[in-house]
Amino acid sequence: MSAQGHKQAILELATRHGILRPKDLDRAGIPRVYLRRMVDDGMLKKLRRGQYALPDYAPSEGAPSAETRDAPLPNLLSGEERVRPDHPNPKFDDAGRPWPTPSKRQLLEVASLAAALDREAVAQWPPFQKVGENMIDMPVLMYGPTIERLTKLVYEYGLVVNFDWGSWSEQAGRLVNDEAELTKADMVSIQKLLTCHFRKDRFCEGHLAFQHRSGHLAAVLRRLGAIAEQME
Repeated sequence: MSAQGHKQAILELATRHGILRPKDLDRAGIPRVYLRRMVDDGMLKKLRRGQYALPDYAPSEGAPSAETRDAPLPNLLSGEERVRPDHPNPKFDDAGRPWPTPSKRQLLEVASLAAALDREAVAQWPPFQKVGENMIDMPVLMYGPTIERLTKLVYEYGLVVNFDWGSWSEQAGRLVNDEAELTKADMVSIQKLLTCHFRKDRFCEGHLAFQHRSGHLAAVLRRLGAIAEQME
């Protein structure tokens, strides 16, 4: 890929994720040196060590900001919930824009990955590598092709949505811990649940691996498939 191609790919990642981290470039096969170059060129801004964003980036309410990156985050399994209530109309984001409505074909395509998830090995941390006398190379958790494909599709098809996901952790916890509740979840709840999982994985690396190992992620996709089958 050319230098311009790398920069365009980085801009797309920053647009998708908001906060960009060096490990995002590692997963995309892009040299980290482009982060510094793009900051110098004014194409990105550095929020703090290891965090970058587009020049006009402003964190949405409820999302972890650069300043609170290392503060305790809501735990989907603990039932913690922020004080701020959810958006009055869950089908509209905090900017008043309607949520995307995936088609039946798109939902079935995503749901079809459940079987592959059941077969795919759970992501493992690679061993630390010594790179100097007193230095080690921090490993990056590398997900398998099914998780990578799922990540691409949930963003592309509008299954990850813009809402105050931190305030929804109690409801998410119920769907994580109670399979019967999950089998009754509607489309909006599944969109919110997937948003919680994929957003949290960006700040708590390995979260998706845990949900994969427990079988919960595949169960969410099967519920998505059942919802799709009911569509016209």
